[in-house]
Amino acid sequence: MSTSNSVILKQYNNAVREEALCDGTPLPGHLLMLTSAGHFAVHNVAGGNAQKRFAVEDELQGKDITTAYTASSICQAVLPPPGDWIQARLKASENVAIGDYLESAGDGTLQKVTADSADLYNQNVVAVAREASNVGTVARIAVQVV
Repeated sequence: MSTSNSVILKQYNNAVREEALCDGTPLPGHLLMLTSAGHFAVHNVAGGNAQKRFAVEDELQGKDITTAYTASSICQAVLPPPGDWIQARLKASENVAIGDYLESAGDGTLQKVTADSADLYNQNVVAVAREASNVGTVARIAVQVV
């Protein structure tokens, strides 16, 4: 499990950073979606289409990666380009090995791709695991954006 104090672990290019009001209480490392109101909420469709947008820590307010945003507050997010490493939140009890492809778990966390692994290009892969995890709780792990 990653222990960095930042969601962004390795940045090779300039990632797009943006902010919007929060719907709900996302944690840094959660996969986010843009709502029809222009707000950020945790991505809510397991295996569904997802922009690679992740909540980052609110360091401007002195918050760290363990502090959730409050509902209706300003949420900061990053859209990292392919190749960048981030510390994402992994679904509880998900057994992931280094190199496993990851998709949305439908609650802001990531899970191992569950569909046909022979056709990864037609799936909604978000990242590749760069560290293994098999814990009973939601974990933060290093992933590389695809």
